[in-house]
Amino acid sequence: MKSRIMTAALALVGPMAAGVSAFDLGDKAPELTVSKWVKGEPAQVKPGNVYVVEFWATWCAPCRAEIPHITEMQKKFADKGVVFIGVTKKDDRGNTLDAVEQFVKEWGDKIGYRIAFDEGKTFDAYMTAAGINGIPYAFIIDKTGTVAWRGYAEYGIEARLSEVVAGTNDVEKERRIAKLLTDFDAAYGEEKDYARALSVLDELAAIRPALGDTLQGEKFLCLACSGRTEEATALGRKVIASTENVSLLNKLAWDSLTDERLKGKFTELALAMAEKANNLTESKDWAIVDTYARAFFESGKIKEAVEWQKKAVELAGDANRNQVEPTLREYEEALKKSH
Repeated sequence: MKSRIMTAALALVGPMAAGVSAFDLGDKAPELTVSKWVKGEPAQVKPGNVYVVEFWATWCAPCRAEIPHITEMQKKFADKGVVFIGVTKKDDRGNTLDAVEQFVKEWGDKIGYRIAFDEGKTFDAYMTAAGINGIPYAFIIDKTGTVAWRGYAEYGIEARLSEVVAGTNDVEKERRIAKLLTDFDAAYGEEKDYARALSVLDELAAIRPALGDTLQGEKFLCLACSGRTEEATALGRKVIASTENVSLLNKLAWDSLTDERLKGKFTELALAMAEKANNLTESKDWAIVDTYARAFFESGKIKEAVEWQKKAVELAGDANRNQVEPTLREYEEALKKSH
């Protein structure tokens, strides 16, 4: 699986759809083509306001983790003419219109911004056209209707939004950062050139030091994949001690447990990462609990894995049950065989 920085949930992007024009920072923002506004009044990107368009899905743990922060930002920036819109679409992981409507109903006032359901045209116009395949991913559109910033939601979005609102954002700098992120993807993913990937991370840290733990987490993965086990373990423990970023901890744990380059080499560390993420979310997020259960299973603690996976199924509800029930059956079968 291709690993994009800070992204634990991937939404696959195919070839450029017919009629979709590539675009990037500094270009005019595409229109929103929405089949149904699930929450809030209909809106369209137009000059005068600042818009944050974030792509997400109900099954995506980092997406759900970001919802309270987006709600806070909508309140904070509302009097400055900022409009937040969460855009989601049907996919093969159960993210149907019914599932989205049920999700929004269950979350209630915890979601304090507009939610739009897209049949795919808006996704193509933004995500596919920009060559992005990971969620949650956001685009900030300035008062002129121009895309001023784009990035993963955890990537300092509030600081970037403040700059856009104040008119002090540096599009050229953001272009440079976006290119470095693309370079990292290529080096870490397809090329498996971990020395180059580490070099790119150093460049990113020099340009935007505030990324801190995020880049340290990616550095851990690079060191781990390159066989520098002692350095990776030391850095992983440092990240666990220093961060409260649930999405980062969950991503690092999951990758350590499932990536064929890492599987079986950092199980104890992954369990510690998953445990902290689960504690921070008070065992209330099914996807985080699902990772925690996987960490127990890979550690050989099958009974605990079954117990926590049952919790994940309970928390997932009808909309996401198909994401976790097969895993529960896998663990239960393994438990029977162990007796």
